[in-house]
Amino acid sequence: MEITNNSYQFIQIVLNIVGLLFVIIGWIIPYSTSLKTNEKNMEDEREFETIKWKKEQIDKQISKLYGPVYAILLENDIRFNRILHQMGRRTVFNENEGIDSLSEDDQKIWIHYVEEYKVKGQMEIVKIIEANLHLIHNQEIPQCFAVFMDYAIGWDLLDNQKKNEVPNFYEYSYSFNYPREFTAYINDTLELLLNEQARLMGNPVDDNVKMLESFNNIVLPC
Repeated sequence: MEITNNSYQFIQIVLNIVGLLFVIIGWIIPYSTSLKTNEKNMEDEREFETIKWKKEQIDKQISKLYGPVYAILLENDIRFNRILHQMGRRTVFNENEGIDSLSEDDQKIWIHYVEEYKVKGQMEIVKIIEANLHLIHNQEIPQCFAVFMDYAIGWDLLDNQKKNEVPNFYEYSYSFNYPREFTAYINDTLELLLNEQARLMGNPVDDNVKMLESFNNIVLPC
């Protein structure tokens, strides 16, 4: 009888321990699952915030810097093509030519374009760049920015001197050619940003590429 009671007590202890183990396991598994779920949620939230920040940054780069500069360059190129068509020329000036090489009417057309559109447009781009340097892609200022600003500010200075009868060598032409690498950089970077924006939004990128190509095909660098 004593052995039976001892056996019964032992079985009870074993059952209690097993029951306790089940309780502990039943608590550990949901807790572990909850931890993993929380970690996954936190990871997803961090990824979402990162994507959100990237998209906001790209939106600013497109809307405040690369988009406006691209639009001004496009407008200027369209006007320049119209000027060439009006003059019936492939270029305004051939090598070693100046304003005197143009007919009187062509001189008026060219000077009007320079004063009303070219110089103003270039300086507008300079102001956009100066106000948005913090939005430069990859935080690396390309050399073509400095080259373009030198070109644009040089035109503006000489043209302003001419208007104010300050002696200079300016005859509505410039000794430096337009830095085409600047336009190429703006076009390439805008395309890259539009594609990245589309990717972050889950949209196809081909439409953005086609849109830029359709614009670029109708203009010539000036």
